[in-house]
Amino acid sequence: MAETVIPYYMSLEKLVEKDGKKSPELYNKKFYQWPKQNLFNDITEIGGLNPDLLEIYEGVGKANYLEVYKINYNRNEINMRWVHDTFLLIAMKEEDSMIKDAFTKVMGYSPFVRYKDPVDNMITYEWDNVDKEKRFKFLEMSKKLELDRMIK
Repeated sequence: MAETVIPYYMSLEKLVEKDGKKSPELYNKKFYQWPKQNLFNDITEIGGLNPDLLEIYEGVGKANYLEVYKINYNRNEINMRWVHDTFLLIAMKEEDSMIKDAFTKVMGYSPFVRYKDPVDNMITYEWDNVDKEKRFKFLEMSKKLELDRMIK
């Protein structure tokens, strides 16, 4: 039987018993980053991307208080923002289903929306684990191009 690999971002949790129930809690509640090497390992080992075609640059800027990671995969420029167990956004210069599928495997659930950003024309996918409806309404008001709700 194959060993189950747990993504790094999930391994930051421990089960804590509260009121007779076990619930996940972050080891370090101040953790807001996905360290570069761990992200690399997750999207190659779990996601299946070719490590020889992958480059990751962490902390290249901030957007809405979130670290922005620049990723190059097979010469495709990707911007990524992420909040533990809450939100993931990847924006690609060229659409590549392998990249989307790799992040889906790591996250453990599918993105709920796809759109094209009118400012930089990047194809964007978002995963949301908190309030998809509220986020979708925000994206509608933001006039994103080719807005497609993938999951309700």
